Amino acid sequence: MLPGPDQIVACPHCHGLAKYRTLVSGNTFGAQVWSDGKQVAPMLPRPPAIVRCRHCAECYWLYDAKEIGTQEPWGREDDPVDPAWKNAEYIEEPTEAEYYSALEGNLASDRERERSLRVLAWWRRNDAFRGRSHAADGAVPEASEPFKSNLRALAELLDAGDENDLVMKAEVLRELGEFEAAAGVLHRIASREYRDVVHQPGPLTVSRWEDKRVGRGDGSPLLPICRMEAQLWMQRWDAVCFRSWPRSLIRGAAMDGDIPSRPS
Repeated sequence: MLPGPDQIVACPHCHGLAKYRTLVSGNTFGAQVWSDGKQVAPMLPRPPAIVRCRHCAECYWLYDAKEIGTQEPWGREDDPVDPAWKNAEYIEEPTEAEYYSALEGNLASDRERERSLRVLAWWRRNDAFRGRSHAADGAVPEASEPFKSNLRALAELLDAGDENDLVMKAEVLRELGEFEAAAGVLHRIASREYRDVVHQPGPLTVSRWEDKRVGRGDGSPLLPICRMEAQLWMQRWDAVCFRSWPRSLIRGAAMDGDIPSRPS
């Protein structure tokens, strides 16, 4: 991983300045992929697609923020730098509750953005469970009604004719506790392309959906997410953020195919 300069941006609402780190190169070594489709890659850190402004507290798409300039974080002390740039804080991602508030506002301006925003809100809630064994200590909280409402709305936005969306819908239904419906969706996926995702050992195996061993059938808490072995699903769904990341996020050429080209 090779860091790039800090990108200075202005909030579309109040024009307050913020900054985020860019990359010259990166890779997916050590990356973890989760059943909700999110990838966490230590060697490929990326800023959130949705940002909460530290000045006015409004949320905005990072892609919509005006790019003001760049600053080398390891430049010499005597390099001329605008004090406002130097003092700008790094961007922050909204909380789960703030994502839901953004959905109620005008941030989801079209169907594609609504879909992306709902996925990001889903991931934000599940971030609390990544890398921790909540089932072992019984610390898996009951899903909130806003969380369930978001997943139900997301399920309606997924394309029933797209097998990639069907895999995602199966996970949505699993997290809602609708195990039989989830198994039925997985049974509709027949292509070789998705075989590793649907039939891998673990929570996404069709037989495990049917006997409900993942979930409340054995009396254990329902795990919101689980780690995945197959990479295909992540590679497809990771593009949900590339529609929203600014062009300056990755500077230079893509690294060995790790970074998909941004959709035009």
